[in-house]
Amino acid sequence: MRRLTFLLVAVALFALPLHAGAASRPPTWIAAWAAPITNSAVATVGSTSGAPSNGTVRNVSYVTLGGTDVRIRVSNAFGGSTPLRIGSASVGIKGDGASATALRRVTFHGKPGITLRGGTQYAYSDPVRLFVRAHQLVVTSLYFPAGTNPDAFTANYNTSYLTANGGGDHTRDSGAEAYTQTTTSTYALTAIDVLTKEANGAIVGLGSSTFHGTASTMDTYGRVLDLLSVRAKTYISYGNRKSVISAGIGGDTLHAGLSRMSRDVFSQTGVTGVILYDINDLSSRTADQIIDDYRIAIRWSHARGVAVFCPTWPPASQSTPGFPTQERSKLNAWILNSGECDDVVDWATVLEEQTTHMTYRPQYFADSIHPNQAGHKALADATPLRWFVERYVTK
Repeated sequence: MRRLTFLLVAVALFALPLHAGAASRPPTWIAAWAAPITNSAVATVGSTSGAPSNGTVRNVSYVTLGGTDVRIRVSNAFGGSTPLRIGSASVGIKGDGASATALRRVTFHGKPGITLRGGTQYAYSDPVRLFVRAHQLVVTSLYFPAGTNPDAFTANYNTSYLTANGGGDHTRDSGAEAYTQTTTSTYALTAIDVLTKEANGAIVGLGSSTFHGTASTMDTYGRVLDLLSVRAKTYISYGNRKSVISAGIGGDTLHAGLSRMSRDVFSQTGVTGVILYDINDLSSRTADQIIDDYRIAIRWSHARGVAVFCPTWPPASQSTPGFPTQERSKLNAWILNSGECDDVVDWATVLEEQTTHMTYRPQYFADSIHPNQAGHKALADATPLRWFVERYVTK
């Protein structure tokens, strides 16, 4: 396990308000927000469930870095034979409700729209000059002219907005009147990159429902990953911090998560680290099998110069009756003691009551499976800040 040898150096680095080298180097593109695409519709939109039809989606994204320019990333990874056609697009800053300010037109290879064949993992827009701040809400409005569009919802965890089907193109509307429906997903939008000097990399949280946001308070951006990004900005100097972005999908497993690491982790712009917290496998797999999957993820990550950070698994890491406590103990012992992850944090000890280690501490209890809002904060507070400073792996 590679850990910082000289902690005092890191502490001194946190105290610097501005790093001269960071100020002088040119800005770079880094992913500042992400939400993984899922293979089924995960949102109920008002009284309508399913993809938009001749309508506009106003996606809301909580970016974890500031910068001078943005570009968006869209996907039709699970579209099958159905193309995803974006007729027009805009990006701006969120106002009240679905309203927007500073709207900018978005193009794709100089054209107002783009068509993604089914199976297209992702495509980027052209850069757009838009000044954004870290932890600001960015709105990306996409118009879908076709009557039939694929299920391209993403696992986000805040309110976004849609027009009714047949509502037409409202990408340039600053007002909210046309956006009469809401969703807790984004649609088609899977990442926002910023051109920035604030950071030198991105950390991706590959996980299940906790990283998705379950049991945190909706629209307060209190997920553990959101709170980690706030800690990084607060305590780590300009230019030396990392963005934090989510690749969490509720119900996912580490075994299934391996199949999406290329799209949801390694392809993200500027990625330097991944936090593995895909923790539903114990209902069907042994600790040894899960450890084998960790080793695959570590090998793939290190081959790309990406560090792997491993939290321990909490009480009730899955909801099957007869929770296999011995397997969880064995797995957590491997995480803490094997040295195969680049760094670790003992989130299980943070969350579990200390008599039997079977349930959550009362102050962090939500539903026996997930930590509540206070638990999300406790996890963020326990995470080592060195993850956001040290370069653990070199390509």
